[in-house]
Amino acid sequence: MFLSALLVLGVCLIPAHSKPAGEQLGSPLLQTCFEEAKKIVDDAYKYSREESLRRVRTEVVRPHDALRLLKQPRGETRSAVRSADYMAQTLRLLQERVHHVHKRSLNVTDLLSEEDLNKLTEITGCARQVTFPSCRSTPNLNMYRTATSVCNNLKNPRLGSSNTPLARWLPAEYDDDISQPKGRDRTRRFNNFLLPLVRQVSNYILSTTDAGVVNDREYPHMVTFFGQWIDHDLTFTPFSPSIRSFSNGINCDETCEKTEPCIPILIPPGDPRFPTGRNSCIPTFRSAPVCGSGYSAYNFGGEPKKREQINGLTAFLDMGQVYGSEEQLAKYLRDPDSDGGLLRVNTQFRDNRRELLPFHPMEVNMCATRKRVTKDTNAREVPCFPRR
Repeated sequence: MFLSALLVLGVCLIPAHSKPAGEQLGSPLLQTCFEEAKKIVDDAYKYSREESLRRVRTEVVRPHDALRLLKQPRGETRSAVRSADYMAQTLRLLQERVHHVHKRSLNVTDLLSEEDLNKLTEITGCARQVTFPSCRSTPNLNMYRTATSVCNNLKNPRLGSSNTPLARWLPAEYDDDISQPKGRDRTRRFNNFLLPLVRQVSNYILSTTDAGVVNDREYPHMVTFFGQWIDHDLTFTPFSPSIRSFSNGINCDETCEKTEPCIPILIPPGDPRFPTGRNSCIPTFRSAPVCGSGYSAYNFGGEPKKREQINGLTAFLDMGQVYGSEEQLAKYLRDPDSDGGLLRVNTQFRDNRRELLPFHPMEVNMCATRKRVTKDTNAREVPCFPRR
């Protein structure tokens, strides 16, 4: 085992001074670093899923642990995010290899052949995420829209479909103009000013007292709920599935270090709720990226472009937050024994003879909290509904 580890390390790090730069990053190195990146991502995903489920089934559930489960990508969205993470981590390992050999800043993709770039795009799964589908082979397209909204626009088949970049009114801004969050470098000035901490901004703008909260004379609370419902039907920006750093394996809630996908919120002096100090922060996670944005844009024939975040839902008011935005879930929710194409309903429970959504067939039931909440050891646990 130790010998194998040394051999793998040797492939990634052994100097190659006798070969031209263009030959130093050939297919064997690319394959090795991809396999290492794949293992890093897969291990992080597996650990994070098991640990996240364990945390929400304890006696005391922390709010950010529950929020993380609600923001987890599922199904095809999870596959799309995984492909983007494969790509990003492979490029990171290759970049470290370049720096180790050349001791200076170089773009790793400048040393890869076009064939290697195409191969990397294929083996990570990113090629499938950006390829236009064939609308001619989609059955009944002129009669019914697809669950993913693919081919809703025949000239631009992915326009408004799920698992594509969020539409922007203004371009994204990053510290390095590509991917690093703005404000990551605390010494960098914008318009001759240092950026304040985000927590400091929210404390200043959103701070209020109980006496300052009054009822609106015109708009009831229902307007807020309706707006939130519409928002949840149009956008779902999932977190990265990993709760620990890809580069050093540290859990994001145990460090204030900014290391992908950890992006902690630092606490300013005098914060009304949280203690201040060098190691005081609120653990948060970056939104999942899409393939072909950030530095991975090199692999699609272009210069690096700004990192874009993925939208797991369609751009249409189609109840995607309830019924999902992918074909597999749409088919699962349909009753195959119904000639009218009716939705599948719950066969165990009814609400005063009204039908409910079916339960989700999960191996580990994260919704099994009934016994703990009721303190009744004989209470029957209720599975989860298959909704977002």
